[in-house]
Amino acid sequence: MLDMIKIIVPVLTSLAVCYITIYFTNKNHQRALNVQQKNHIESMELSEQKHQEQLLINEENERLKYLPYLSLVPKNKINKFEGEMAKVDDLNIFSIPFEIINEGAGAAFSMELKLLDNDIIPSHAALGPIAAKDNHDGGYDILGTREPIETDVLRVDHVADCYLSLSAIDENLAQANPTTAIRWEFEIIFCDIQERKYSQTYSFFSSTSKNKIYRVNSYMPQLLE
Repeated sequence: MLDMIKIIVPVLTSLAVCYITIYFTNKNHQRALNVQQKNHIESMELSEQKHQEQLLINEENERLKYLPYLSLVPKNKINKFEGEMAKVDDLNIFSIPFEIINEGAGAAFSMELKLLDNDIIPSHAALGPIAAKDNHDGGYDILGTREPIETDVLRVDHVADCYLSLSAIDENLAQANPTTAIRWEFEIIFCDIQERKYSQTYSFFSSTSKNKIYRVNSYMPQLLE
């Protein structure tokens, strides 16, 4: 019996050692495979992220290749940022002439002034109102379109005329004198050659006492769709 035990114990010990060795070898191998798989997935995700980022960069670069930039300058210039406006006959209406210069990288299409969505301003008070200011007397100062933009397509370095009007109404919706000094903002909507739609904002000050516009600013176009 003792001899049998002496024979079996070394065999069982060898088997146990072999089992333990195989167990931990497989466990380490599985751990290494899991780490390798995790690293592979992370590498694939990082590669996909970089690919998507590059696609966005390429798309943005492609967009900028055709981006119009419409600069607004006074037509009757005193200097680049100041100009004259004129009173229309004996009416309390001022004509404000501008030039729109395409200083961008591509042509602008379907240009139009964004009209004011405001039911307070009656249709007879201004032709195509694009901005309005409460004059604190129950009435409004109104910036309108005296004439539409003269062209539907404005190529790079080309110029289009844009005529605005300044008027006012009192609390009874009758014509009134506009406020002496007003800061205005309005927008022009247009598309590039690839039919992307943009909005560009402009601002200026009007002075009826000096028949002058000044501090004319053109902001960067904003992509709408």
